[in-house]
Amino acid sequence: MVVKNLFSELRRRGVITVMAPYTVTAWLLVQVGSILVPAFTLPPWTLTLLIIILCAGFPVALYIAWFFDWTAQGLRRTPKVSEEQLPQPLATRHWLGLSLISVAAIALSIVSFQALHQRQLLPDNAPVIEDTTLAIMVFRDLSQDQSLGYMAEGLAEELIVNLGQQTHLQLTALSSTRQFRNNTTPPDEIGRKLGVNGILEGSVRAEGSKLIVTATLLDAQSGKTRWSQKYQRQLKDLSRLQMEIARGISNALGDSVTEDKTSANATGAADAYLMYLRGRHALRERTVESIKQARKYFEQALAFDEEYAPAYVGLAQALRQLARGATSFGDMDPDIANQLARQQVENALMRDPTLAESYAVLGELEKMRGQQDIALANYNKAINLNPSFADAYIWRYLLLKQMGRYPDAVASLEKAYALDPLSTVVLINRGTVQYRAGEYDAAQRTFTDMIAQYPDSPMGYRGMAAAFYVQGRLSDSAEYWHRALLLSPQSEQYTESLANLFLEAGLAQAAASLLDPNDYAVNLAIAAGNYELALNTMRADVAAYPDEPLVKFEAAWYESMWGERERGKEMLRELDSSIEQTGYFDPVWCNPAILMAYAFDPSERRQYWLSQCEDFVQSRNYLSQHSSELQYLQARIAALKGQEQQAADALIRALELGWRSDWVLYDPILQSILPRADVQTALEQMQVALQAEKQKLTQLAVRWGYLSAP
Repeated sequence: MVVKNLFSELRRRGVITVMAPYTVTAWLLVQVGSILVPAFTLPPWTLTLLIIILCAGFPVALYIAWFFDWTAQGLRRTPKVSEEQLPQPLATRHWLGLSLISVAAIALSIVSFQALHQRQLLPDNAPVIEDTTLAIMVFRDLSQDQSLGYMAEGLAEELIVNLGQQTHLQLTALSSTRQFRNNTTPPDEIGRKLGVNGILEGSVRAEGSKLIVTATLLDAQSGKTRWSQKYQRQLKDLSRLQMEIARGISNALGDSVTEDKTSANATGAADAYLMYLRGRHALRERTVESIKQARKYFEQALAFDEEYAPAYVGLAQALRQLARGATSFGDMDPDIANQLARQQVENALMRDPTLAESYAVLGELEKMRGQQDIALANYNKAINLNPSFADAYIWRYLLLKQMGRYPDAVASLEKAYALDPLSTVVLINRGTVQYRAGEYDAAQRTFTDMIAQYPDSPMGYRGMAAAFYVQGRLSDSAEYWHRALLLSPQSEQYTESLANLFLEAGLAQAAASLLDPNDYAVNLAIAAGNYELALNTMRADVAAYPDEPLVKFEAAWYESMWGERERGKEMLRELDSSIEQTGYFDPVWCNPAILMAYAFDPSERRQYWLSQCEDFVQSRNYLSQHSSELQYLQARIAALKGQEQQAADALIRALELGWRSDWVLYDPILQSILPRADVQTALEQMQVALQAEKQKLTQLAVRWGYLSAP
């Protein structure tokens, strides 16, 4: 009965006729807002504010509907049942009630908005992350035909580029995060492997011309969600979607992203952006075919939008990698490829001088021209623009190492490792630095982890092989070179490295099964102990190529060790004015400088050449105590300076560290110290160790079919 009376009173006062339309209108406004807010890239809190305002208006509308009537005379009080059925004048208490309800609704709206807005940024009980390190994972491709892989990776890469411009954020490189694509690794394990405390994951799928993208920010340690958002966009709006996601992430981290930083990189042509993403995807595949395809994609992107700066940079990268060379993937003339790449970089910089990738590529081009200082300045510029640009750090490391600035180089490498801890390029270089510093256990862990992470890649096996070699563990080195060769049978480097171990152990027949006897006739003859054949072969080469300084240089060295020593020295002196013009420098042996110094009696010319090796050793002084090669070089320098004790100490140290090349017995530079008792003892120990390695290598060569079983 009470409920029936209540509904009768609601109808009499006209409450239902007011509140029903209000509710329907509010619902429609929310639906329209859910479409317009993302379409016009409005902040996510805009929709929250609209809902709160509509909810707060509900009790105000209800109060007005209950107590007030609209009449021809204006707003009047709704009469009670006992009163005459005519609108009554409003009393002060009615206006006071309306005011109180309105103030309460406004206050409640403000409090609710602040609470909900804060909850959007940081859910209850979510830990606050400081000094944020963030891994943006490759978005999951949820399309039925799995055709959006390039877009899923491209969105992640673009977010890394945009957020990486913020100095307080450290973004993990895509080459590391993509190792976790399409798997279910828990967030805490991802965080541990990548060294991050925040993880962004997401998905992408298409429904007709509509693109649906989700993005979720997780705390790496707890796995709790810190922020999540769903986006529905037309495919043509894709180029700006990553900026909107970046803004949301940055807001969740308590910061802001300004569109000024990336607006120049955006394109209004959807097809241009799609071609650009396809080009970036093809570049990451790193094959001859994919690099050529990447070039076509970038050219198509520029056909759609000739002002799109990132596409020019991508085209420059593709052209640079299509050059002929050991680290490239094509057969284009290097000079032509680099010239074309430079033109594209200049096109990009004209359109956007703040693009970090442009300066990094320009640094690579300057490095190829031998302009080291200019290259370094460009790398630094790229890093200043994007402190999370991992490639710029590794390229700067390689340049600084080349410049002899090894401590600075290692610092740059460590930064690259922090940003890209699963990159094979970073890991192989880091492991190399470790074993050259005598940190053999650390190097072994690095390469073991590489092999576990990339079991089908030869890179980890290659690194482990080199680490064992510098320790004098030739058979262990051979095991890993052989595994690398099985994974990459066409690799000349792996083939030659394995063969070189057999040559050092005097197993010429095993080496010959891997090498072309015509190209390696001298090496094979020396390994077999047939020095006369080796000398005659080199003398014939000099006669056939009289104008080739490097051929004469090699022949002079062999002549000095196994032939007519004075003739060898004379041949070296004849190269005094021409050998430098070749640009040849061996960073392991300090050739040609050390041999040119040997060719001259004590004089200004000897000191000139010798100073180059002294400077070289000094630049690597902090590595010398752990490097058999540097200790051997120091022994030769000391011997040429007449410092026999220092020479003997350095040679003994080199042998202790793992020197296993027995041509030390014939080295003319060290002849003055070889008869010493302490040196002879060390040499005998080396020969015992070398003989043991030879036996193990013989067994391996038989097992692998390089030698017949005895």
